[in-house]
Amino acid sequence: MQFDNIVKRFSYSNELNNALGSYKNSNKVIPISTNSYWFIQKTKIAKVDFDSKGKLKIDSNLLSPLQDRMMNNYENILPIENHYYLIGLDDGFAIYRNSDEPTKFILPPPQIAQLTNLTTGETILPGADLKLASSENNLRVSFSSPYYSSSPLQYQYYLDGYSGKWSEWSETAFQDFTNLPYGHFEIKVRARTNTGLTSEVQTIALTINYPWYLSWWAKGIYILMSGGMIYLLYNFNRQRERKRQFQAKRKWLEEKKIALDREAEQQEKEWIKLKNQQLEDQLNLKNKELANAALNIVYKNEMLNNLHDELKQLKDAEGNKLSSDELKKINKLIEDAHNDDRDWHIFEKSFNESHENFFKKLKQEFPDLVPNDLKLCAYLRLNMSSKEIASLLNISTRGVEIRRYRLRKKLGIPTDKNLSEFLLER
Repeated sequence: MQFDNIVKRFSYSNELNNALGSYKNSNKVIPISTNSYWFIQKTKIAKVDFDSKGKLKIDSNLLSPLQDRMMNNYENILPIENHYYLIGLDDGFAIYRNSDEPTKFILPPPQIAQLTNLTTGETILPGADLKLASSENNLRVSFSSPYYSSSPLQYQYYLDGYSGKWSEWSETAFQDFTNLPYGHFEIKVRARTNTGLTSEVQTIALTINYPWYLSWWAKGIYILMSGGMIYLLYNFNRQRERKRQFQAKRKWLEEKKIALDREAEQQEKEWIKLKNQQLEDQLNLKNKELANAALNIVYKNEMLNNLHDELKQLKDAEGNKLSSDELKKINKLIEDAHNDDRDWHIFEKSFNESHENFFKKLKQEFPDLVPNDLKLCAYLRLNMSSKEIASLLNISTRGVEIRRYRLRKKLGIPTDKNLSEFLLER
């Protein structure tokens, strides 16, 4: 704005507004010197200098890192001494030095601004001798530097007593430490500019107290509990040893009983084996006796047959054959001897004694069997030949084969099954 003396009123200065650009709408102008001013537009800051000819020079990059960090509508820049200005920020202050004289600058050490308990969110004010409870071992350490730079500072930290080396440089102005053990620690922080200028180390000491379960009274309780546990373990082990010995003795007795039972079982098996052997020997002996008896019958029948043949050839003193009437009488006697069942009944009785009622069982299983079939089964079980069976039954060998075929059909034996083996299984 400019005052027109002719019309006596203010008017816009278009030339100045064009030169200021976006800062023509600044909400606050703060003088620095006669020809220098701070122009503030909604937390954005620019320094404007006027030369002797009235031309202005605007620098909006000088304090660009502070943009949007000043309290909106309450922006202020105050001179504090020659060439130094205090700039109010949302989270603190910044100091600006306005001088063209070269100075040897030392980067001040960063400040540990705040400690925060991450578990509860409470703020812990740092002090000279900071002691924290064991439950406050999750901390966030926030730090800042009382130095303004157009480029952001980098920070490096080191927790002495916990970590073994300095951290990497980072622009992050805080660090979280979780699950810190009890003991004494020193938090060390230093800052660095983008030109490599490094500050001194700022140190704050803190102590994490022992948890309650490591206090002296807790240790006393632990000692008492340990003594009680040792006593209980001693009694438990003694009882367990007694139980182990009892179980070992019982196991020994059980094993001994099992061994005796096994020995008795083995002896019984041997006795049964011996008994079976004796029975088998007796059976073999009986079978031999039966076979001999059958052979005797065969021999008797053969003798009768031979006698019959000889009688046919017998002649009287005159050389004539015997008459048919005389031969009939003798043949009748021979035929009666052939049909005499006394030998068979004796054989049957002995056979049943040796083969456990073989005929009775066979008759129950196959009721269609007739006595001649039973005789044939007995002879086959003794593994006698067809010729011997033919002599016993007083029939031809062909007749034996026919009877074998009929017997196979009555027993329902397939052709691939041996008849004698089938009867031996009964």
